[in-house]
Amino acid sequence: MGSLPDEAVDASLRAADSNQTSAEAAAPALRACPDAPNNLTARLQVHHRRGTVLMVDGETFDDENPWHTCVRRELGHLEFPSTRTPVKARIRFSLR
Repeated sequence: MGSLPDEAVDASLRAADSNQTSAEAAAPALRACPDAPNNLTARLQVHHRRGTVLMVDGETFDDENPWHTCVRRELGHLEFPSTRTPVKARIRFSLR
C-alpha cells in the first residue's frame, strides 16, 4: 500500500490544526452548556467552512440530549477552514 506524499500529509495536518483552533473558539460558550463535562471530543464533517456535529464524546449525535444540542449550536456558529470536498474532523479539548 502506498503512502501519501509529504505535501499531502502536511496539508492534512495543517487542516486538522486549523479545525481544532476554530473549534476551541467555542470553549467559553460550551462551558456554559448544561451538563458540560470537563473535556469535549467531537467528530465533525466540515464543508464550505461549516461543521456538522456527527458525534459527541463517543456517542452518535442525539438531538434529545441537551449537551449534544448545545455542542451542535455552538460549533455551528463557527467558520472552519474552507474545503473543496467534505472532510471528517476530530476535535478534542478541555472545557475547564
